[in-house]
Amino acid sequence: MKIELLILYLIAGLALSLFLILNMQADQQSKLPHLAAPKIESGILHRLQNNIENKLSIKQEHDLFESPQQVNEQLAESSLEKRLVGLTKTVTTNIEPSEFELQNFFKLNQEDYRESSLISFRQVTYAISARGGHAYEAALKDLSASKQGIIPTGDRNPLLNHYEQVSSVRLEELFGEEAGNKIVSLASNTQSLPCWSEPIRSANGYHLICIESFELGPLPSLEEVRFQVLNDWRNSLSTIN
Repeated sequence: MKIELLILYLIAGLALSLFLILNMQADQQSKLPHLAAPKIESGILHRLQNNIENKLSIKQEHDLFESPQQVNEQLAESSLEKRLVGLTKTVTTNIEPSEFELQNFFKLNQEDYRESSLISFRQVTYAISARGGHAYEAALKDLSASKQGIIPTGDRNPLLNHYEQVSSVRLEELFGEEAGNKIVSLASNTQSLPCWSEPIRSANGYHLICIESFELGPLPSLEEVRFQVLNDWRNSLSTIN
């Protein structure tokens, strides 16, 4: 009987202790200040949204278009590859041409042996990385406005706005082979130096070119480049065969 009473007292004591503990926790919670959800001002929210959109736009641009650094690296690599190909042509014949054959070959291909021409010009770039598919239209619009005396502006780019006495070889390194050749052709095939030109496409975008001066490179004599012409003649036979 005493044991049963003791157990009842213990149970009652535990229940009372649990009740007191729960009451104390409730009191402490009731005394804590209610935390309201933080309010974000509309201006801050707007700036956050703009930052997110700008970052997404930059990421998409990087995914779609090459950076100027990548473009320059590719142009340099292309130029180096072209030079290496020129230096490593394999000649598989030792046939000697007659003097007439060699002179005729030189006459037909003499432009390949002309020394570098020198060009001074200004340029404006409409970058694909900045304008996407609208770069060409923007260049045409500014070209039309230039006829009313408005100077084209274009976009920031790794190229200079003005080049003085640049060789035709250097042009290929700067703009790529195709665009470089078009600039030389533009300068050499016009009576009056053009300013501004029709848009010329390169890896960077579209360029409006204003030619200021052009000096056609001198043409060497056959004797000055005989060894090179001989190798090219032999190489042409190997290509045909």
